[in-house]
Amino acid sequence: MKIEHNSRMQIYRTPFGAVTTGTRVKLRLGISEGGIPNSVRVHYRFKDEKYFSNMSYIFEIGRFCIYEAELVMPDRVGNLWYYFEIINSSGKVYYANNSKRLGGLGEVYQNEPDCLYQITVYSKDYKTPEWFCDSVVYQIFPDRFANGNKNGEINGERQDIIKRNWGEMPFYKAEQFGGEHLANDFFGGNLKGIADNLNYLAELGIGA
Repeated sequence: MKIEHNSRMQIYRTPFGAVTTGTRVKLRLGISEGGIPNSVRVHYRFKDEKYFSNMSYIFEIGRFCIYEAELVMPDRVGNLWYYFEIINSSGKVYYANNSKRLGGLGEVYQNEPDCLYQITVYSKDYKTPEWFCDSVVYQIFPDRFANGNKNGEINGERQDIIKRNWGEMPFYKAEQFGGEHLANDFFGGNLKGIADNLNYLAELGIGA
């Protein structure tokens, strides 16, 4: 049995991308070989609630028989997660997001999967603030931006911190941490360092 769903293609998911509350989303699954399935379902979760919907055969395209279900998105904002269940004479398999959780083409799983597809649900009343539409957004990695402590001390009381000197190269190899990646080397940048440089950011034309 060959199975296919691609969350980035409109033939498999319409509409594409994030949707507003109450939107009807069509999900499709392509199946070939292995005979006619006994059942095809899409399982989905929102918050702590779990549901499933039976999928119906609608047409054949190329070598795939296409099954479809239409889901009505919740009236609350959040992430809806989904995967597929297929049962035929050979047993039950699942189809879900790929193991890298990147969306697009998924993978077949023998057990109920953890790598689920995601649909972001946002409020239909939401409007992007006008000031933001024309702003230049500056993303800051606080630890490497600026240390607002005049003595250069690193904030925090963690005992496993490796304190690095400003300007040193960060650790990135497992052997630098003694054999495994611990990601506990810090340079001391903090929120005060950002606040102290707001004028600098304004001079660059940063709006957010």
